[in-house]
Formats: sequence, C-alpha cells, structure tokens
Amino acid sequence: MNILNFIPTGKENRLTTSALLHITGIKDSAELRREIATARKQGAPICNDGTGYYLAEHPEDLERSIRRMGSRISKQIAAKKGMEKAARELSDTRST
Repeated sequence: MNILNFIPTGKENRLTTSALLHITGIKDSAELRREIATARKQGAPICNDGTGYYLAEHPEDLERSIRRMGSRISKQIAAKKGMEKAARELSDTRST
C-alpha cells in the first residue's frame, strides 16, 4: 500500500486518523502511524497539525510539522529521563 495515495494535499483538505483508517482499510491507528512513518523516512512531505494529515503545499507546512514533532520528542525524552530516575530509585530501595 502506498499511503501517499490516500493523503490529500493542503491543510484545508486534511484527513483525521479515523478518516484515513476508513478509506485505507487499515485496522488500527498504530499500523497507520507505521505506514506514515515509513513514508516520511523515504522523504514524503506528510504533515500533521494535530487535527489531521495532509501533504505539504509549502515549506512552511513542513516547518510547522517539524517543530510540532520536535516538541513531542522533547517531551518524550523528558518522560524517559523521569522513568530512568524512578528505575534507579526503585533499584536502590530494593538493594538496601
């Protein structure tokens, strides 16, 4: 399947995850995200503004999506560090 065949161009035409699942026949959102991630790794200009997916029309579209993705990554890194701290503390309490 080529996910690009289903994602429209332009923010005004964006499709929600639910709509994409319906039109592609993909069964769950995790599989859809994998398809999108694969296409992005190959250079597809797939944007997500939090309300839907669309293909970029302008460089600014991609720049906004890249900033949004960077923000999510930063939050995940911070959460990971917190979990690592909790694991160390839990390990310390068990070894005493």
